[in-house]
Amino acid sequence: MNKIDKLSILLSYYNDRSAICKTLENIEKLYGGSVGKIYIVDDGSFVEPVDLDWLPPVSADYEILMLNRNLGNQPALAIALNFVGRQNITETLVVMDCDGEDRPEEIALLLAAKAPGVDVVVAQRSKRSEGWRFRYFYKAYQLLFRLGTGLTIDFGNFAAFEPAALRVLDKYPELSKHLPAAILLAKLNIIKVPTERGVRLGGRSHHTLTTHLLHGLNALGVFSERVLARAIVLSFVLCGCLTVATAIGIAMKSWGTASPGWLTTVVGISLASGLQLSILVAVVFLLSNRSLSDALHSKQDFAHLIDGVQKRKGTGGNE
Repeated sequence: MNKIDKLSILLSYYNDRSAICKTLENIEKLYGGSVGKIYIVDDGSFVEPVDLDWLPPVSADYEILMLNRNLGNQPALAIALNFVGRQNITETLVVMDCDGEDRPEEIALLLAAKAPGVDVVVAQRSKRSEGWRFRYFYKAYQLLFRLGTGLTIDFGNFAAFEPAALRVLDKYPELSKHLPAAILLAKLNIIKVPTERGVRLGGRSHHTLTTHLLHGLNALGVFSERVLARAIVLSFVLCGCLTVATAIGIAMKSWGTASPGWLTTVVGISLASGLQLSILVAVVFLLSNRSLSDALHSKQDFAHLIDGVQKRKGTGGNE
């Protein structure tokens, strides 16, 4: 492997002791002294909280952020990125999950794609390891996001951030909802690198269909104003179509060419569709206002959610 620049790594963790140990061993084997610091954010683990005593020895320094309750992957990453960014680091920060699905081997691919003016290099999945149902719903989510926002989201948390990008993201409270969507919202310059999704190194996934659904809705929530604008345009178009359909039904009824009950059916469908559309626009409008309110009133102060920070020097004697 070619020599790489110094970097730091941020791992998100939740009750996955065997997986994170294997991931850390792989990172040490592949990158050794190139990693200056490994940050781990423990998202309120209660079964197997991170313990410095059982973490494998590595040449990098450990810094563990212990959250006092389980917040979910995206809020935990937001807190960790806020914490790391305010340490004024000067090296690239690689963000990845600890379960093996983000393959340490591909960190080198992200770093190799770095270029002047690029803020973030993201991993774009060219090959996935999940079943057909996940892939189906993932494609549906991508299509819905595209229709709702006009943007494409085809990457996840696995990414290499330049220090300046962390300082930009720190100004976006939306980061706690959805990291990839916040990257798009901040208009960071990104490069996408095709990667393969790995298989879990241990345990089982903590994600369910419900959590995946909420994750997708949060991505749309980051762009709620865009979604609202598109929903309003769609409502005008559909209302126009429904009006025309109703007018045609009335005309056919007056000319005696409509079958019995046909006009009632057309008008009923039009009214029901109009009501559903109005409810949809109202819901999106309320979510839009809530999102804006959250952004305006967020203090970006996470101190009350952090139980403490554990540190351990690496075997490489990093300062």
